[in-house]
Amino acid sequence: MKKLFLLCFMITMSLSAQKDDILIDERYLEDQLYISLSYQQLMNLPDEIGQSGFSYSLSLGLIKDIPLNTQRNRGFGIGLGYNLNVHYFNVEDIGEEEVINEVKSNKVAMNMIEMPIESQV
Repeated sequence: MKKLFLLCFMITMSLSAQKDDILIDERYLEDQLYISLSYQQLMNLPDEIGQSGFSYSLSLGLIKDIPLNTQRNRGFGIGLGYNLNVHYFNVEDIGEEEVINEVKSNKVAMNMIEMPIESQV
């Protein structure tokens, strides 16, 4: 009985701890951090090229939100981020013996700077 009373007391206290009056700090801005990891698959490849290995994409960045009014229901965001795309593929018989012996697999890595823009209307 004592444990049940204690549990009910804790639940009641946690519910009453919420405030209805929320003060909005005029200097507070909701910034966003984004991170994504995805699998890349090459499609509609010629017969001489096949995908090998684990091709992936990694993206991360920050978006700074800027409110346009005091109610903070309109605004826009500008940001800066980095994206890395890595594709692994192999080149099969393309007709030249020199190329067949030298190239077994290929890796293409693309490094990109992202500049995201978002708006809230």
